[in-house]
Amino acid sequence: IMENCHLVNNFFSIQSVPKYDKLYLEKNYLENLDPIISKNKSVIFFDQHYIQRGIVKVSEYSNLLLETLQAFKGAGYHCYYKGHPDQLDEKPKNLENFVSNLSSFIPAEYLSRKNIIFLSITSGAISNNIGEAISISLIDLIPFLDPHFKANAEKVLQNKTKTQIYCPKDLHEITKFLTQPNIEKDTLCNHFNYKVISPSQ
Repeated sequence: IMENCHLVNNFFSIQSVPKYDKLYLEKNYLENLDPIISKNKSVIFFDQHYIQRGIVKVSEYSNLLLETLQAFKGAGYHCYYKGHPDQLDEKPKNLENFVSNLSSFIPAEYLSRKNIIFLSITSGAISNNIGEAISISLIDLIPFLDPHFKANAEKVLQNKTKTQIYCPKDLHEITKFLTQPNIEKDTLCNHFNYKVISPSQ
């Protein structure tokens, strides 16, 4: 890989890092993934296993996740589920066949591309997403059992984020968001009707 990337004599060059990262990603991860994810617009839900942790109302949470991914599918997105690395790879049973499973061990950073949307609640995948993918948090839609947990979770998300995170207020807003062309990651805050969490100054 290093020889192909012409890095043997220039390993610590800052200019070479993106080139090396891209090749490393393609050779070690993306070659074994569904090739659709690299070529088509896709959404990846990064699960934090809120049901297993007893944080949410189970049926409402399950229905919300299914309806949200159905909205993406209706907008022409390929849908993927990725569990947390310390949990089983299996997606929730209520998710239909149109949602494909991604191996939990794949680093989220290697999936951040312009054609991909990162979807979660407070996952580091959306808060540390410094790649090209847009980050969306469902924090305002989640049926938390404890409202104080929700408030604290949002504070944590605000404090740790390194990027702009779009927080829709309902499913209708998500559907509307998905129909708008040319929304870029760095211009989310220009859409004044959207709630956007931005890095603390």
